[in-house]
Amino acid sequence: HFLNDQPVTVEERYQAHLTVANNPDEATRLHHSLTLEYCGAEELSVSLDLGGRSLYSLWGNTKTLTVDFNQIIELNLEGNNITSLRAPKEITFGQSPDAEAKAMPGLSTLRHLKMLNLKDNKLAKFDDSLNELQWCQSLRQLFLEGAFSCRLPSDYFARVTTELAGLTKLDGRKNPKMMS
Repeated sequence: HFLNDQPVTVEERYQAHLTVANNPDEATRLHHSLTLEYCGAEELSVSLDLGGRSLYSLWGNTKTLTVDFNQIIELNLEGNNITSLRAPKEITFGQSPDAEAKAMPGLSTLRHLKMLNLKDNKLAKFDDSLNELQWCQSLRQLFLEGAFSCRLPSDYFARVTTELAGLTKLDGRKNPKMMS
């Protein structure tokens, strides 16, 4: 989209819409639609590839993306700069500065997620990341190789496969607890 031969960003389009519409549900729908358009995904897409997009977070509006599409089954976030899976307690995209700060729903909205690729990111805290991943109860395949900037515990594989009970593969390796 262009205005006076200049490209208009998704955020600029969203902010322009907010100035004329006061319906929060409509604003949320528009934000989701614009985000999907930015990602090159269709409204009913079940697979979303956000690899290599220089994302720093999944939440907010500066080099970030709000991911709360509960129909997503496969999500590729490989090769970004994501430092945390936890939604921050801050004013969220589209809220007025007077709005009460509250945490966004985060990964709990990805109820149908079966495959998540977080390879080559900069996650800072192993335990926090593992706690957030527990919201994805349908998760079967998880890729974490190179996902952390912190030192991983020596029992990393065992802890992840124990905490995420339904996981069948971690970094391409079969979960021994799932074998019969």
